[in-house]
Amino acid sequence: MVHLFAEFKDLLEAVIGLDRNVLHVHLGIILFLVFAWCLPDPHRYSKAFIWLIVVELCNEFFDVVTTYDLGRVPNWPDTLADIINTLIWPAAWCLFRRRIARALRNAPDLSGPV
Repeated sequence: MVHLFAEFKDLLEAVIGLDRNVLHVHLGIILFLVFAWCLPDPHRYSKAFIWLIVVELCNEFFDVVTTYDLGRVPNWPDTLADIINTLIWPAAWCLFRRRIARALRNAPDLSGPV
């Protein structure tokens, strides 16, 4: 099962043609938005972020298990970088979304006279 997951990730990387680090950034944003969309709740972004953390930690767990199964030692700095790459923009959204929304509401109307 773990090897099947690793093969799926390799296939995804080959089909999309992006570096694995870039995939972590994009898939983190996509999963965060999908989780938020599926949660009809005033705190949906916080809950979506928690779900994203769970998914990313499971992903990295499978990566570590696969690495050990192949007889290698995990590259812990790369594992940490994967976690940061996946969570960075959703974390920024959770931290700054209210400030951005407030700034947009208070922004002057620059469309000119009607």
